[in-house]
Amino acid sequence: MAKDDRTGRETSPTPTESEGRYRQLLELSPDAIFVHDRGVFLYANEATATLFGTGTVDRLVGRAVDELIAERSRERVRVLVREVEGLDHTRRIGVDDIALTTGRVVDVEISSAPVTWNGAPARQVVVHDVTEQRHAEARLRETQDQLRTLVEHAPEAVVVYDSDSLHFVDLNANAEILFGRSREELLRAGPETLSPQRQPDGRLSMEAARWKLAEALAGRTPVFEWCHLHSSGKEIQCEVRLVRLPAANRRLVRGSVLDISERKRVENALRASEERFSKTFHASPVGITISRVHDGRFLNANDSFLAMTGYTHDEVVGHGAEELHLWVDPETRRAIGGTVRGDEPYVTIEGRLRTKAGDIRHVLASFVRIEAGGDDCVLALGIDISERKAFEEQLRHLAFHDLLTELPNRALFEDRLAHALERSRSNDETLAVLFLDLDRFKVVNDTLGHTAGDGLLSDVALRLRSNLPDGDTLARFGGDEFAILLENVSGRRQVHQTVERLIDSLSVPFDVMGTRVHVTASIGVAFSRGDESSDDLLRYMDIAMYRAKLEEGSGYRIFDRQRDSEATRRLHLENDLRQALERDQLEVRFQPVVCLARREVRGVEALLRWRHPERGLVSPPEFVPMAEELGLIVPIGEWVLRSACRLAAPWLERSRPGRPFRLSVNLSARQLQAPELVESVETILAETGFPVEALELELTENAAVQATEQLRRLRAIGVRLALDDFGTGYASLSYLRQLEVDTLKIDQSFIHGLEQPGTDETVVRSMLFLGEQLGLEVIAEGVETERQAERLRDMRCHLAQGFFFSRPIPADELRTLLDETLPLAGPRRQTDQPTGLDRPIEPEKPSSAL
Repeated sequence: MAKDDRTGRETSPTPTESEGRYRQLLELSPDAIFVHDRGVFLYANEATATLFGTGTVDRLVGRAVDELIAERSRERVRVLVREVEGLDHTRRIGVDDIALTTGRVVDVEISSAPVTWNGAPARQVVVHDVTEQRHAEARLRETQDQLRTLVEHAPEAVVVYDSDSLHFVDLNANAEILFGRSREELLRAGPETLSPQRQPDGRLSMEAARWKLAEALAGRTPVFEWCHLHSSGKEIQCEVRLVRLPAANRRLVRGSVLDISERKRVENALRASEERFSKTFHASPVGITISRVHDGRFLNANDSFLAMTGYTHDEVVGHGAEELHLWVDPETRRAIGGTVRGDEPYVTIEGRLRTKAGDIRHVLASFVRIEAGGDDCVLALGIDISERKAFEEQLRHLAFHDLLTELPNRALFEDRLAHALERSRSNDETLAVLFLDLDRFKVVNDTLGHTAGDGLLSDVALRLRSNLPDGDTLARFGGDEFAILLENVSGRRQVHQTVERLIDSLSVPFDVMGTRVHVTASIGVAFSRGDESSDDLLRYMDIAMYRAKLEEGSGYRIFDRQRDSEATRRLHLENDLRQALERDQLEVRFQPVVCLARREVRGVEALLRWRHPERGLVSPPEFVPMAEELGLIVPIGEWVLRSACRLAAPWLERSRPGRPFRLSVNLSARQLQAPELVESVETILAETGFPVEALELELTENAAVQATEQLRRLRAIGVRLALDDFGTGYASLSYLRQLEVDTLKIDQSFIHGLEQPGTDETVVRSMLFLGEQLGLEVIAEGVETERQAERLRDMRCHLAQGFFFSRPIPADELRTLLDETLPLAGPRRQTDQPTGLDRPIEPEKPSSAL
């Protein structure tokens, strides 16, 4: 209302003034307001221009509203406008997703009312843009959903407390899991149900809970440990964080509850571990120290370290190893420095430690970088190995010295010889090596005993050492063998004089346990010429000594390359034979034993062969006696028996009642003398599964008469015995009766004489008659011709073997022979030629048992 200036009374505004004020209000409105007549703008405010994106109001008046609505939204807008304008009262209708021609999509609320515009009826439309509001509401809902999701999926339980009742008013799924109860149970449960009466700190649960909630209500955020109860009754260690929540008329507090039971278990375990470490550290028998990296000072040292070094705890802690001069060797200090610098995170060394008293101790020490009390540190562990080092030194001495004489042994001698050869080549000097073997030393051992023998060897060593210059080396190779290294000799005359002096020193009788013993020696000498290896010189002196031994009598020989070639060859062969067994160079051949009447194979004899990698097939007479001399015949014989039993086992199926298939294996005289022979045979039969009744052991007459007790033991376990080369030995008929053999094998020398009538035929007939009368099986050896086979058959000899039937052949060839020739087709005519069974190139079986 306005006042009249003259009367002071309020007066009504004129139409012009009212319209002006109305328009002013329209212009100031934040909502889009426009007036239209049948959809054409008559008026629009600035907010309308902004809504439709026309920039100015002038560009709106006179245009149709539809032009500003995108085509896809026009019809929907028309329907809504008609709905609004058809109402008899003003009401806002919300419309979402209205697409404008500007490309903008808006959410609006529309209201409409009739008005008079310029004296004519029209419609006023108010458009309230709620796009941003709707977006904000959507974002709010999304945020709330996200928050709810975060709460529901939070790793901890989230609960809302009513601080007055101490009940839960809300919670997430993790709270159900934590307490082992459903949501409904938790909302109904009282505080006594969810907590034990007292907390771990001793306070009453209800009192402590009210105190913590009061803190949260006061605006603080208390974080504390709490003990909750699971539905199973188990106590759960939790970490709780409380925050006040804004709420009308209620005092609510949100709690984040994290199960820290496992963490507490680990902490307790760590605490217990630290306690155990402390106890172990101080009680450990290993010396232990902990020192800082940056200054090297000790932080701690255990009792074992203090006992090892002689220091007190106060004398060590706060001081460094360098300050105490602990480590003697620079190498040890460098290794420790590498660990300190981080070059080597872990190092183990053997070092020497100086004690407080100045003694030196050998220590095996390990150093490792660790963290202790927030500092980079070095943990050192040390074991006193002084006694072990002394023992190792003793072992090292024993490894290179002879236990009996305290002289260097072969290993040390060879090492000194190798170095001496290097020096001699560099200085153009000559050296000599001597190999000394006592003659008939075995007689002393056998007659006076091994104690006497050991005493004699010690006395011999003393005499030899006293007659050698200090710079030369005397070593014992073992047994009664000694080696001497003479360095920088002036010539052969000097060596001759040394050897003569040694021989003369040994010529004086020795007093061995009250018995005068005369000792002689055979000595081999070899000189270096500059191109030999140490192995060459050792071999040369061995050959020279062997020659001296063969020529009999005390003396010495100097190695000569030309004269000693045969000795060298034999020595090489001996060395090769020592390794033939382990290098799998030995072979077992089998020669069939044939029934003359049926020409059937009734058994086989196993024969030993040596296939040398360079010499080819070595003749048995050449290596079997050598094996006897070297003491190798026993292990070789065991190998032959084991191999033969294993290979012959499949052939036993050819045995028939009354016609057993047998395996014959030769025994040497040395094997018969071995005390463990019978046990060895039993072991081999058990290992191979070969039946004892199918095994026949062959031995010569001379060997048999010297081992009657062994033969009785062999017979007792069921082994058959055969007398090999019968007729060539010295056994009398009385011995033959005592030996209780099962088979006689007529020597081949008698069989070869059967080509012509004579004495050999008479001898053979006598042997056959003797075997028949004694109930012995007789086998003729060395049958080479049809004539010999026929003559033997005519004399009623049932079994024979020899090249006429087959040479000794490998097992696989013999298997083929057995399959192809059993039974043989009738007696051969004298005109028959050998059918593929060629005469072997090796000589006939040697006289030795193998």
